[in-house]
Amino acid sequence: MIVHYLRFDSQKRQMVAVSLQPQGNLRPSGSAQPHLSLLAVSVQEGNSRALIMDNSRNQTFILKEGEKIALYELIQITTNKATLSNGQEEMVLSLTE
Repeated sequence: MIVHYLRFDSQKRQMVAVSLQPQGNLRPSGSAQPHLSLLAVSVQEGNSRALIMDNSRNQTFILKEGEKIALYELIQITTNKATLSNGQEEMVLSLTE
């Protein structure tokens, strides 16, 4: 599946089209938790977002730090990673090029 979306390029000061094909998937071993993929990130001070797909429900979510998907809270967004936690374990979703 290819995901198409628009993002604001602050250097060009305009919206630009982006197409991504997810490369990395994560499913906690021995767990019935959802199968999550990180599709894209937008890192801006105080306004970072992660585009995460729940493959088990075929749904896509745009989340900021502190929001939840399934039983996991998004605790950190970096340039190519999103870290989620369910209070007992952390899960790191990564973008690969």
